[in-house]
Amino acid sequence: MFKFNPKGQYMMPAHFGYRRRGRGPAPKYHDVTTMTISFLSDREAISQYLPEPFEVGQEPLVHVYCTMNRQVDWLAGRAYNLVGVDVSAVFNGQVDKNVVGAYNLVT
Repeated sequence: MFKFNPKGQYMMPAHFGYRRRGRGPAPKYHDVTTMTISFLSDREAISQYLPEPFEVGQEPLVHVYCTMNRQVDWLAGRAYNLVGVDVSAVFNGQVDKNVVGAYNLVT
């Protein structure tokens, strides 16, 4: 079973293992390109995908992005890509209120 090491510094996903603190430079991403397309959507359409206590942000924005990560140190210089969809959202929990940001629908 995987267990966290309290002396470690983790990359994601955490089960990739930890990096000992203070040992060598932090791994670098030498070549990163991100493309984003944003558009206004229908407030009702977005709200059906947000769990409570999230609400649609001031503007019902959708952000579709693709990130290409090349020459990644911790992948022996190899690469990986990410594609995702975020929507503007506001978190209104029991303690924290009006926290504005993006809610990731899919990666």
